[in-house]
Amino acid sequence: MNIPSEYVVEKDKKLSKDGKLILRANFTSKEEVEEWLQIYKSSTSTEWIIKDEPKDLKKLVFHKYWLCQLSKLNKSKNSKRDKGCKSRLDIKIKKINKDTVKNDRFFLKRETPLPAVITITQHNHKTKGCFETLKYLRVAKDT
Repeated sequence: MNIPSEYVVEKDKKLSKDGKLILRANFTSKEEVEEWLQIYKSSTSTEWIIKDEPKDLKKLVFHKYWLCQLSKLNKSKNSKRDKGCKSRLDIKIKKINKDTVKNDRFFLKRETPLPAVITITQHNHKTKGCFETLKYLRVAKDT
């Protein structure tokens, strides 16, 4: 994945486990998340549907989560795009203050803090390089 050099993305080895990848990043705004998401989608040949964007955020700057385009969300009963995929992409950006730094020292007390928490659960279908999956990707607007 070619991530611009201004972004720092690191695996949280302590919390990641089978089927669930947790990354930490130095995103501080919604725009940075959206830019990273475009890079992630093109490098993994995946597409995501917005599931929710909680509004009442007290400890977070940003929080949004998406489901795989091959999930049941927004599909008719016999849709070819409904593969029942339960993969989820959840991105939160924590506010940086004395309390959050105290509880998350390893990532927030660095020279370059990593306040964004990216949680990705595994797909139940092939993704990269699989014709079966690629044929369901939406055509890009600039194509």
